[in-house]
Amino acid sequence: MANLYIQPNNNKASNVTVVVEKDAFDAKNTTATNIYMHNGTLTTDSMVGTFEVHNGTVNYGTDLAASPETDLNITDLKMYGGTFNWYPDDSGGDAYIGDLWLFGGTIDASGATNSDRAKALGNGAGNDIHVFKGATLLLNNGRGNITIAASSQLWNFAGIIKTDTGSEISISYDTP
Repeated sequence: MANLYIQPNNNKASNVTVVVEKDAFDAKNTTATNIYMHNGTLTTDSMVGTFEVHNGTVNYGTDLAASPETDLNITDLKMYGGTFNWYPDDSGGDAYIGDLWLFGGTIDASGATNSDRAKALGNGAGNDIHVFKGATLLLNNGRGNITIAASSQLWNFAGIIKTDTGSEISISYDTP
């Protein structure tokens, strides 16, 4: 599966529910699947290349019990609306979202599901996190194990970002 397009009839979320099992990828090119979602509900435990969400609900990660995955990473995520529940059950290094553009909607990493698993935003220089007005980034899972990758930057353009109590954030201003 190279590309998955989720576009329900009449844009009704109730018209489509998709479950992508773990280890789904583009076998021909041995690359991660790209997902383009306009509404509906998607649950997956597979790495994703480009992930574009316009509306709907994404459950990225479930409790895989004794069989957690590795490399539950997302190379590039653009969100315009909807809810993205980020709960990967990754037993390798930190599961990450490499380049994040949050124009609208909510990314929620605050739930109890797999809250013990470390997660990272960014994936090094040039892979930054951008949170715009009207968007919400919930990182307050009570564990303090969600980090920003070294050399990645968090840019807040009037969005809402919630972190755990006692979190340390260093702030600088990029003035013209």
